[in-house]
Amino acid sequence: MRKNNKNVMLIVFTLFFVFIYGVLISINYSFYKREIIDKEVNDLQTLISHSEQLLNKVGFNVLDKKQKDKNYLHKILAREANVNINSIAIIYSGKYIYSTLVGDEDIAFITPVNLGLNAKEKSNLSGRPVISFVAEVGNKTLLQVFFKKHDLTMVNKLGRAFYQIGDVKIGHDNKLIKLVNDDKVYVAKCDKYGFSLVIEYDRKTAFINFVKDSVFLLSFIFFLLFLFSLC
Repeated sequence: MRKNNKNVMLIVFTLFFVFIYGVLISINYSFYKREIIDKEVNDLQTLISHSEQLLNKVGFNVLDKKQKDKNYLHKILAREANVNINSIAIIYSGKYIYSTLVGDEDIAFITPVNLGLNAKEKSNLSGRPVISFVAEVGNKTLLQVFFKKHDLTMVNKLGRAFYQIGDVKIGHDNKLIKLVNDDKVYVAKCDKYGFSLVIEYDRKTAFINFVKDSVFLLSFIFFLLFLFSLC
């Protein structure tokens, strides 16, 4: 009888141990997903906010500054080397008149550029999708910051991820996304700048990456529970 009681207690204790460990894993898994998503959205918001401040700092008299110093915008860009900004363009009276990539130019608008965050399926220069931010600095002048290729490596650990800006969907390395599985998407919206981070959530992929990234934490939790069980 005692042996049976010990076996029952062992089974109960083992099930309780597994249950508690499972709950702790589930909690950490939720934090893992939330942290990745929040960081990605916050990183883009920070980049946009920084770009907005930068363009406002350049100011309404950018044309005068450009005439006095041909390398004016290049110097600004050099100071922003650690930020994910690729180039700056000046738009005056509906035409691109200068870009740090190609110098002086005179290209009439085909489609007007909207103020704020923009996404284009094909850049005039590279022919690839591009994300930019446009600010009005006065005197019929707009400044446009073009961002470098966006890295979605971390958030792709949860499934295929991409940004949706208007009708344009841009994924990792600025690849254009066309077909989307709407049945299993997770959407994190940023109303302030008008973009959404969309994830085609893959439970298997996400959990495998969670285990890989959290193997030390999971082992530590297991060890603590084991020590507690000996008390």
